[in-house]
Amino acid sequence: MPPPGVIGLNAHANHLLAQGDLPGAIALYRAAIAEAPAEAALHFNLANALSATDPAEAEAAYRAALALDPAYQAAHANFGTLLRRLGRPAEALEHYRHAMFLAPRDAATRYNLGTALLDLARPAEALTFFRQATNLIPPYPPAFASTGEALLRLGQRAAARRWFEAALAQSPEDDGARLGLAVCQLAEGDYLPGWANFEARLTNTRALISLPTLAGTHLRPEHLATIAGRHVVVMAEQGYGDSIQFVRYVPLLRAQGATVTILAPPLLVPVLTGLAEAVTPKEHPPAPFDFICPMLSLPWVFATTIETVPANTPYLAVPASPPHPIPKPARRPRLVRQPRPFDGRRTFPPARHPRPPPRRRWRRIPRPPQCLPFRRPPPPRHHHPPR
Repeated sequence: MPPPGVIGLNAHANHLLAQGDLPGAIALYRAAIAEAPAEAALHFNLANALSATDPAEAEAAYRAALALDPAYQAAHANFGTLLRRLGRPAEALEHYRHAMFLAPRDAATRYNLGTALLDLARPAEALTFFRQATNLIPPYPPAFASTGEALLRLGQRAAARRWFEAALAQSPEDDGARLGLAVCQLAEGDYLPGWANFEARLTNTRALISLPTLAGTHLRPEHLATIAGRHVVVMAEQGYGDSIQFVRYVPLLRAQGATVTILAPPLLVPVLTGLAEAVTPKEHPPAPFDFICPMLSLPWVFATTIETVPANTPYLAVPASPPHPIPKPARRPRLVRQPRPFDGRRTFPPARHPRPPPRRRWRRIPRPPQCLPFRRPPPPRHHHPPR
């Protein structure tokens, strides 16, 4: 048992961590470890505090806790979560397996193991652990949406949709389940609820990477009635193909009387020029403006169905000359083994252009059925003459 002073330091650090004072909590955890370095729980608490700001130090602290107590289930589980966040799902999987062995009735551990398997592109195996997490008592709510995601990756869209709906019935604020349900609805042609649910992508940090950081009022369907004379900034989203597909909605905004500026990647600026009053790179947003709208939100704003998808083609024109000429790739040297110079020690000098040796095709000669199998001949017998 640690000394009373160490217990007090740890409790004080836990209080500071709950209050949001991360540097103060880390300093107290380190002071407690200096007093009792053999306490695995102190290293575990320090790792939890460091995981958000210093992953390398957190990893070292988790390893120290597990070296002191290899059966520390919570350390295995949290260390696996850190490794998965660092893009090392194979290592995370091993720690999740240890945690599951130490706590087989823990639904969260089985869920975490399934997420690592999904990261490793093994959805069939992940599905087993997600279903186990939903069948345990109490079930783990995030496992419902993850079950739907695994089924979606396996191509079972109808079953995935049922799981996403069950996840939303338990947790209506689950944006991951709502986004998965949107994917199923859009794939099935159920556009009106699908586009509305697809707005859940804007809460996903990975989806927000492609959008510029721009504060303002997001354009909604009810704004179309008063959009005439307003300035709308449409932001290109995700990849080049997505921008080229969904930019067809910009003429609909202009037809409503709006002034439109498109924020696009620099390489798409010459391609999209002419569709709006201004097309600028994402790094140079205009000011002032009235509304902002991610490009993939325009189908939701216009309540798109299959029958009302804008089909006025062509809506893009190829520029006469690219503003940034594509350089030709440098010619790679041929990896040909050059013959060595003739040094007089060989009988014939090497050929100027040696030909590669002919390919030998080895063929198996079938054994006739009447032939007996080969047997090793008996050793010779030596006959000695009689004396």
